[in-house]
Amino acid sequence: MFNFLIQGAILPVSFVLGIGDFTKDLIPGLQVSSQVVALIALSLVVIIAIMSVELGAWVTIAVVIVQSSVLIAVVVAAFVNPHQAFMDITFNPTMLKDGVLVPVTLGVMITTLAPAFNVINGYDAVLGFSEEMKGGSKGSYEYSN
Repeated sequence: MFNFLIQGAILPVSFVLGIGDFTKDLIPGLQVSSQVVALIALSLVVIIAIMSVELGAWVTIAVVIVQSSVLIAVVVAAFVNPHQAFMDITFNPTMLKDGVLVPVTLGVMITTLAPAFNVINGYDAVLGFSEEMKGGSKGSYEYSN
């Protein structure tokens, strides 16, 4: 239950704060602060969530289509116009710092683990929340061999 509480309260906020920052980078002329953009995004998410499960499913489908399109575009661009060898990217990762590529440090690698696990766990959390929407608690399961 504590895990669901954390996922339900903290993860959406961290995601919309990221949306605020990315939107400001995507639209540099936007005269609204990142926090206001995050609040608007969170409000839209709440409206979608309380409307109906069906609306949420359609929004999810639209987002998956956009994500798939972006993923395909990035993969195609990487294969069509490579700038680094595959082995260099895999075993000698670099990052952009002050306009210069520098080696990725262990500290940077460690700090990226938590967001990566949250992204992976997000899909699992949706299934957990959806199980609790109808009927009684499904907290105990019995498996037979």
